[in-house]
Parts: sequence; structure tokens; C-alpha cells
Amino acid sequence: MLKYASHEVRGDTLAVRLKDVAYELGVELTYRVFPRHDIVAKRATVRNGTGSPVVLESAASGVWHMPFRLPSDRTWRLTHLAGRWAQETQVVREPIEPGKKVLESRRGTTSHQANPFFAIDADGRADEEHGRVWFGALGWSGS
Repeated sequence: MLKYASHEVRGDTLAVRLKDVAYELGVELTYRVFPRHDIVAKRATVRNGTGSPVVLESAASGVWHMPFRLPSDRTWRLTHLAGRWAQETQVVREPIEPGKKVLESRRGTTSHQANPFFAIDADGRADEEHGRVWFGALGWSGS
């Protein structure tokens, strides 16, 4: 379990430091804003201070909340990319249903089969020139 330790603001960047309550492990969450582009970049860094090797089985760093609720008669649409040989980077659009949606690559890398990108819009009304879209992309998708 992580507990707040400290924070620091440096220009356009906020660093929040957390410490594991049982082990000498630390996590730094870094948020950088790009106001001209309405973008927030987030990074999580895990530090091992135990002096011994540690097996980290999971490090889920992404949590994202939509800025508002839609009326009950409207829906969200998810857009992501998938593909296979000779049909690389195909656009996939689907309504968001209750439950869990996982976009992953079991290969541990970005490829034509898995591009770590998603976009969400209301009612499928947004296109390349109009509409509000919320999106996310991994800057590095290594294993």
C-alpha cells in the first residue's frame, strides 16, 4: 500500500512522491501540463530502496476520469487501433458498455497489431474536424 510522502511543483510539472508502508519502495507520479494543447502527460517511476532485488508483478499507473457525465440517453464511443498482417493499424470504433475494456499487446511492444492509443467521444459525433474528444496514448510501450 502506498502513502503520500511529499510533492514538488517545478514550472509546469507536479511530482508527487509516495512510499510503500511495508517496504522501502517509492513511487513518483509526475504530471506535466501543456496548456496550449490541453494535454496532461503522466509518468510513474518506481524506486527500489531495499538493497535486494524485488519482483514487481504489476504497476498500474493509469487512472482517468471523464470530465462530465452524459445524460442517460447518450453514450460514449471508443476508438482504438488494431490490426494484423496486411491490415495494419485498422480503426476500431465501438460503444462503451459497462464493465472492463482491455487494450493490450501480449508481445510487450507496439506493433501493427497493437497501438497504445484510444479516443473517446460522445455519441460518435466527433470526426477529424469537429467535436470534443478525450484521448490517451503511451509515449513508450515497452514490456
